[in-house]
Amino acid sequence: MPTGDGTLQISVNGAIKSTQGIQQGNVNIDLGNYVSAGSNIVKVKISDIYGNARTINFNITVVALSISSTFDTTTAYDSAISFPYTPVGGNNLSKTVYFILDDHQIGTQ
Repeated sequence: MPTGDGTLQISVNGAIKSTQGIQQGNVNIDLGNYVSAGSNIVKVKISDIYGNARTINFNITVVALSISSTFDTTTAYDSAISFPYTPVGGNNLSKTVYFILDDHQIGTQ
């Protein structure tokens, strides 16, 4: 039964991060700006103009990943380049590093 447009409220770890009007139908939201590294309890509440509401809870774990390297950016190279690096973060996670140059994948490891 259509109930018209509604309101979306996003809470993370008990703090309201966003309240916005939404159109009826499928709605996609990006939580990337609202969560931080570590454990996040996210509550998404949808309500309609008649006061009907539903809250969905998510437990989201965010992992901060980076790459550490000793690569010397001050040296000019005229042949193949060796790029020593170490993935950092997500200790128990399998990681794949993609090397992209000029929008083309040139390697993976």
